[in-house]
Order: sequence, then structure tokens, then C-alpha cells
Amino acid sequence: MNNDLYLSNIETPFGKIIVGTVGSAVAIIRFADQNEDDSFVTTFLNESGLKSNWNKIAFHNKIEKQLNQFFCGKRTSFSFGIKAFGSDFQLSVWEEIYKTNLAETLTLKELAKRVGFLNLKAIERACIANPVSIVIPSHRVEGITEFKGAASRKRLLNRFEQFFRESSSVKIAA
Repeated sequence: MNNDLYLSNIETPFGKIIVGTVGSAVAIIRFADQNEDDSFVTTFLNESGLKSNWNKIAFHNKIEKQLNQFFCGKRTSFSFGIKAFGSDFQLSVWEEIYKTNLAETLTLKELAKRVGFLNLKAIERACIANPVSIVIPSHRVEGITEFKGAASRKRLLNRFEQFFRESSSVKIAA
């Protein structure tokens, strides 16, 4: 297995994002202006056993294009694979978040019921630890008190998705 996590920064209409890939799968998509970015990447590398390689590779261009299409309202899903690194519990939480539809929100309590584990603090910590934001849309979970993606960005993303869903369902009669 390739032991490198290829990292780069990409620009989007919502701000700079750190992208990290392992082979042909995405392992990190995080907004780069978060104060804890350096510690997040360091912790991620320690826990995953990977080593960092800050080189933008061709695959990052595909990810950048798809993220920008999403942010411009031209895409609702992504065609790249995900390689999420986390505990079995975190993976189960992220899988349930991944299943949410565009502009759908759910509370921590609803997410806990879906996962089958009712410790809301543990569910919240798993949401915060999500390394693949946007694709695994933790911003759709309501009630996270320590949202690391900034509360204003979370609200903006949810409003954007709501607007996008509503405007794409409007049909103009000929």
C-alpha cells in the first residue's frame, strides 16, 4: 500500500480547502482556514500511519473541478472514492451522514438513533472528527456545539443546498 497522503490546497467559492488523497481515493477535504488545521493534519497522519506529501497531483484537479461544480450548483454528488480513516464507531456515524440527501438536515438525536448509539456527545465528537467534509456532509447535522467548520459556514452551506434543491426543482413551462 502506498504510504503517502498527497496534500494540496484548492480554491473554492466557499474558501480554501485542504485535499488529501491516498491512491485514487479522497481521505481529507477540510476548509483550510480552520484554526486547528495543522494539528488536524498531524493527528490524522499519526492515527492513519501515513506520511504527508505536499504535492498537488493530477487527481486533485478532478476533485477541485467537482467541488467547484458542486459549489456552483452544477453537481449534487461526486464520482471519486473515499478512504475514510477512523474507528469503527466513527465510520458508522459518517456512513449515516453520507446517506443524507441534499439539503436534508438531521439532529444529533436522529443521527444517534440511526447509528444505534444514543451517546450524543460521542456522536458529536465523531461529526467533528469527520475528515471528508462536504462529501460526508457533517454540516447537515444540527446541534453540534463545537462545529469546527465555523457555525456561519455551516449555516451558509445548508442555505446554499436548500436554495440549490429548490431552484433545481422549478420547471419553466414552455
